[in-house]
Amino acid sequence: MEDPTLVTSTATGWYALLGNQVNGPYTWPELYSLAQQGHVVAQTQVWHASLPAWAVAAQIPGLIQGGAAPLGAGDAAAPMGAPAWAADFPVDAPAWTTGVPAVAPALSPAFAPTQDDRQQRRRMLIVGSAFAVVLIAVIAVSMVLLLTGGGPDGPRSIEGEKIKGRIAQVGGVVVRADIPDGSAALTVAPAAEDLFEGNAASDVVTIEYTEPVERPVTVSLPLRENDGGLYKMGVGSEVYGLNGEPTILYRFYDVEITDGVATASFVPAEVLEAQVRFLSSTDVGVRPYWLRTTTALFSVGEKVATGPDGTTHFRFTYPKKYKDGREYLSQDELVALFDLFEDVFDMYQTQYQYQYAARTKYPIDIYAQPLDESGDGFYSQWGSVNNGYITLNTRLFYMAGKKEFDPDAGRLGRLPGTFAHEFFHLVQANYTDQRSASAWFDEATATYFESLMKSGTLDAIDTMGNWKRIYDGIFPPADTAEHGYARMPLIEFLAGKTGGPDFIRDVYSDHDSGWEQTIIDETQLDPADYAVEFYSDLLQQKLTSYRSPAGLFWGTVDSDADPEGLQEELNRDTTGVCSLWRV
Repeated sequence: MEDPTLVTSTATGWYALLGNQVNGPYTWPELYSLAQQGHVVAQTQVWHASLPAWAVAAQIPGLIQGGAAPLGAGDAAAPMGAPAWAADFPVDAPAWTTGVPAVAPALSPAFAPTQDDRQQRRRMLIVGSAFAVVLIAVIAVSMVLLLTGGGPDGPRSIEGEKIKGRIAQVGGVVVRADIPDGSAALTVAPAAEDLFEGNAASDVVTIEYTEPVERPVTVSLPLRENDGGLYKMGVGSEVYGLNGEPTILYRFYDVEITDGVATASFVPAEVLEAQVRFLSSTDVGVRPYWLRTTTALFSVGEKVATGPDGTTHFRFTYPKKYKDGREYLSQDELVALFDLFEDVFDMYQTQYQYQYAARTKYPIDIYAQPLDESGDGFYSQWGSVNNGYITLNTRLFYMAGKKEFDPDAGRLGRLPGTFAHEFFHLVQANYTDQRSASAWFDEATATYFESLMKSGTLDAIDTMGNWKRIYDGIFPPADTAEHGYARMPLIEFLAGKTGGPDFIRDVYSDHDSGWEQTIIDETQLDPADYAVEFYSDLLQQKLTSYRSPAGLFWGTVDSDADPEGLQEELNRDTTGVCSLWRV
């Protein structure tokens, strides 16, 4: 039931819990738009400073009901069906739209067409067409300004307590930075109960910036309570995940705690401009146009261990407690986890002869954080490979309350394959500038090494629908990660033809002549000569690293498989498969 007393008149400063991450601040039209798009639903938790606590979206009058938000030039931009108080806060149109009518003039009722009437209608049609052109131009210019972060009046607008005299403060939260007045603003919201698996230890601070900041920003946050454990400041930014939803990816910083207040410094550009590559498709890892960081204190566990060569290769940061209060990982589990990390490190270096010459800074940070359906992991890098780090989804450790990573039971889940995949992106960064000029070869090779771990991760890639892109040709028509996942069996095929995956290292070591040409040179195989054999092997499921509906079809022709289940698989998309049958 709606409670009109739940909110007061305001159209800014809204927050929403999306994918276990606090997102915002949003204006009322932005929040309403998210609801219209289905991102904010009836049970989504939302918050505003005027609310006594987090509330479900269904309790906010007018947020879930109503149609699309009308677009008017200079008029109040309160969405259709929004509460009446939202009209008190119009979104002003740019000055250059003055005089542009909000709607076209209404035509007269139908009447018998005389010659004069026809001429009048022609004039009206010309005027209407001219108006449409002007309106389209206005919309196009508005979108360009929006996407480039500016407007006719200068830099992007920001909400919150603006920095002035190198400082901004809201309650006990203090932000200090040597940047121009008004170039950053902060807002504070209470942390959701299940943020970071329930390990949030402070409010959530959002800082918006008018432009990228490459100077240190220092944040001081009061702790809710200090139990004497380890706390770190998570500083995150939003990227789009597998499910199309923005998710906040955190990087963790050491803090100094004095009188119950934790302080840490970070460079916003390191967080906002880090290149991100998910285990996913092309639009994943893309950042929104806005510039904002989200900061909170978290109770964490941390392990650093020395590798066999005496070097501290890895530092692992993870939630301290699971939702039910138990330790997130036991000491035995941490030992097994670091054994896995070191085994993968040694596998690439010793077995496959890759060099880590460009990585001179250790340890390598590995973070575990909830990513929900955004992906199992990603590799992120700002600048050189020395700033590269890996994030793993906590669902690799627990899924629906059940341990996925349980070495005592002999169950490692998808973690080995995911880590091998993301770590190979770090390996690639030792050979290329900002990982690679070839997204498809990066993902095809990383997924190939993932397949060697035989940990079941590839099922998720199959269900993403990327399998069918292999039928676009041996080399892809576009350099995308999606085409790379689909070409993982091509890498297996070429490894079989050349006696192993050494050609991958050779391609990364010398790709000056272009990626596709270098692949041909290093394998000494021309796609025109092996295309028929490759696709035949693929359809007959001789390439064991990848199971697609095409492979299922061939493998079940002479079997007792359920034909209805088979047809359901084939109905997903068999265009590429059928075209091969016609060859």
